[in-house]
Amino acid sequence: MTPALPAGLRMLSSSKAHAAVFRADLSLLLWGRGFTVEEVLAFGATLRAELGGAKRTAALVWLTDLPASVPTEPVREALAKLISQSPPSFTGLTYIVESGDFGSATARSVITGLNLLAKPSLKVAVHATVRDALQSFTPALGWSEAEVAELSRGLIAARAAWAAAGGTPVNERARG
Repeated sequence: MTPALPAGLRMLSSSKAHAAVFRADLSLLLWGRGFTVEEVLAFGATLRAELGGAKRTAALVWLTDLPASVPTEPVREALAKLISQSPPSFTGLTYIVESGDFGSATARSVITGLNLLAKPSLKVAVHATVRDALQSFTPALGWSEAEVAELSRGLIAARAAWAAAGGTPVNERARG
């Protein structure tokens, strides 16, 4: 049974490797370890079904387990294709990398550097907290501070529910 989430969020899929959380103006991929090509394709189909008619949406990827496993070449290709075919409603793509330790800071730097080299068509950012990631979408989506706070609590609740169901355990230092 899918847990009830605040802020109008819905968890539509969940496995040990990932969970997908949606709202009309937001998509979140909780990413643990061991993604398969089939899971990337399934997430892409869910993404298109959920956000196909949306006008403006935020796209977040929360990397929940560092050091993250390195995706295989077929998985990297499937992810690159998914990003290149993102819905036109996406106002940007933001990665959330948990924790304030050196490894997480390094991961944030690497993701930023790779995106500078790749020159994606989407605006890409990397943040250490859910709240910072959500605030980065406020200019494009017009979210109030209260809505950012509510969404932050909702996404943290989704993360905790996924962890309780066997996803990557919650890193208490990274909450908020």
